[in-house]
Formats: sequence, C-alpha cells, structure tokens
Amino acid sequence: DDDGFIIYESRAICRYLEDKFPNQGPKLIPTDPKKRAIFEQAASVEVANFDTFASRAVAEMVFKPRRGLTPDKAVFDNLIIELGKRLDVYDAILSKQKYTAGDVRNAH
Repeated sequence: DDDGFIIYESRAICRYLEDKFPNQGPKLIPTDPKKRAIFEQAASVEVANFDTFASRAVAEMVFKPRRGLTPDKAVFDNLIIELGKRLDVYDAILSKQKYTAGDVRNAH
C-alpha cells in the first residue's frame, strides 16, 4: 500500500519500486539494455513455463484442502508432468549464466 496505491504480483511490484525509487537501495532490475533484456526474458520464461503449472499444482494440493475441497491427485500429477516438460528452458538459460536473470543476484 503506497498512499492508497495497491499493487500485487512480484514482477509488477519490482518494476514499480525501481521506477519510484531509482536511486535508493540495490537495483532490482538491470539498467544495461542487454542485461535488462536477459532479466525480462527470464521473467517471461517464468510466467509462461513455470508459474502456470506450479501455481495450479499448489492450488490443487494446498489451497483446495484449505477451502474444504478434495484435491485431485491426477490433476496434480498431470500439472507436475507438464511442468517437468518445460524445465529444459531453464537448463538452456543456466548453461549460459549463473542465474535465470543474469550472472548476478541483483542488478547493481
């Protein structure tokens, strides 16, 4: 909550903080165009290849029971299988750099 401005989703929060406080604290997003492109690529890969399946798998086995619903193990298993098929993109990225978003943990 920033004076009534409420935002969710870690990628959006990160970008908002970088724009609002560009000269405070460590950089969250690289400023170098090539490094920023690698960061954006990693964020897109995460959304398209990981989050879609991982969040649904967690919802199936964690949140359904908390809402009094019965999780469907077959649905969960299928989501994990589909997630596994997409993890090769991480291997390709990590074969070229230390982290998915580049070679350093924060953007400096």
